[in-house]
Amino acid sequence: MGLEVFKKATEVTARHVPYAGGYPAVVATVSGECNVVMQLSMEQADMVRAKKLRPLANTSLQTLNISGYGEVPSIAKWYPKFPLTGSHFGLMVPKDTPKEVVTAISKAFDVAANSAAIKKFADEKAIFTENLKEDEAMAMAEKSASIVTWLLFEAGAAKISPAQFNIPKP
Repeated sequence: MGLEVFKKATEVTARHVPYAGGYPAVVATVSGECNVVMQLSMEQADMVRAKKLRPLANTSLQTLNISGYGEVPSIAKWYPKFPLTGSHFGLMVPKDTPKEVVTAISKAFDVAANSAAIKKFADEKAIFTENLKEDEAMAMAEKSASIVTWLLFEAGAAKISPAQFNIPKP
């Protein structure tokens, strides 16, 4: 997905070679099977530290620090209007989950998100952490979904228009 967003935003031509996951794509690049890889920083960090990959940019608004390597600038430095979708992982519950359960889970998640273990994990994997909640998290997810679904449709990879699902065009 990252490469498809990049191609559309920069009008760069690239042949997309799909792999069975991020790590196989990274290994293929390290071995010389392909020339470039756009995967999650957590899938590339160890190869960057080992100087097997050279990072050029990251697709967030902030500079990424890879401990043991250094800083990787934001792509916004060169493409200020780059559509930042990010790769977010979250904890979700069914819509009809009772409010008191949501509150209890949210409090537990706050403790975990601020823990030394999560901070250490984020540093080791070269990732940003965010603790978005409810409306803020949903707005971020909806924005990302809009960008990605329209991109796939316009590239011909999706046969049904996102408009049929009331997904607004970004």
